[in-house]
Amino acid sequence: MKRSLMQRLLMPRAPMKRALMQRKPGRRLMQPLCLLLCLALAGCSAEFFYSRLDWMIARHIEDYVRLEPAQRQTLDGLLKSLLAWHREEELPRYTALLQRIEQDAAAELTAAAVQAWYGEALAAWERIEAQALPMTFALGRALSDAQIAEFIAAIRKEQAEFEEKFLERSEIEYRDDVRGYFRDNLSDRLGRLVPAQQERIDAAVADMRRNDREWLAERARGVEALAAILALRAPGWEDAVRDAMDAIRENPGPGYAETFAHNQTVIHSAIAEVLNLRTEKQSRRLKHSLAALRRDLDSLIPIAGAD
Repeated sequence: MKRSLMQRLLMPRAPMKRALMQRKPGRRLMQPLCLLLCLALAGCSAEFFYSRLDWMIARHIEDYVRLEPAQRQTLDGLLKSLLAWHREEELPRYTALLQRIEQDAAAELTAAAVQAWYGEALAAWERIEAQALPMTFALGRALSDAQIAEFIAAIRKEQAEFEEKFLERSEIEYRDDVRGYFRDNLSDRLGRLVPAQQERIDAAVADMRRNDREWLAERARGVEALAAILALRAPGWEDAVRDAMDAIRENPGPGYAETFAHNQTVIHSAIAEVLNLRTEKQSRRLKHSLAALRRDLDSLIPIAGAD
């Protein structure tokens, strides 16, 4: 499945995604669901994507905990309601954002414009989280103590794997990874990048501040806070999860917020300037991709009054 321009620019792969999106660690039970719903902007057929979305979300959840048949049935019902909301309420917002990007890209782009795109994408992410949170709590209440232990073990294992994968990289490997993500994310919808665009990416890579250690520390805080709450599931545990997530978001570790803000500025500026340097051929390709994606999403929005 190819990734769309919006997915690639606003929800990119690992290091760039962390620089942009990892503001609220600890939401592991709902993150696969939220990510997949945001990926309704994927570059594959929108109808193909939506027809399989409930299955994809359930599979991601079962990467963390195996569900009993009755629990899977409960999850399917919850997802049906959530996806109906998403299709009716969120897809019109996505098409409006795509139209705005088309309009912005027709003139000289600024970092502020790209930042506004990101802000809207982040708001979409947060609306999905808010809508999905009661569903994840319902599922959490249905899990047995053994399933909760399985889930906690899975998120701790994932944390350890991330630490091993990212912290062992040398500085050169880190910069090479970020350069690759920039080039892949931008070239997929623009086509082959010209030398001036590659030079601008190189400048951005040099300006990025490495933050994988800070990000992983924030993530570990979230994992352990969630594990402690779920291990007991004392009365009111749902509110405790909300409070823990808010506390982590509002009180990041030393240096995390500053590095996040710096990298965000670097990424937004680089995206704007690379798009401003696009050739006529790249412009045609970008315009066609955005328009085609918008038409796909429009076709999925329910018609008012239809059964």
